[in-house]
Amino acid sequence: MCFIPEGDYRKFLLEKLLAKRGKITNTDGALIGYHQGTWNYTLGQKKDIGQMVEPDFCVTEIDAKTIN
Repeated sequence: MCFIPEGDYRKFLLEKLLAKRGKITNTDGALIGYHQGTWNYTLGQKKDIGQMVEPDFCVTEIDAKTIN
């Protein structure tokens, strides 16, 4: 990933991989948005999660089976 043109690995992967849209939910299971692939996220991530209502949201779980 160090040699990706322009250093934007998300853009590179989005162009190379088939985007698999999934749901973003809060800890209560309420739908709060959508994403373009679980590969965009890591556990504990707070930055670039999406357009969230609350600024202090973070990734607490990734379900690769359901793409959520």
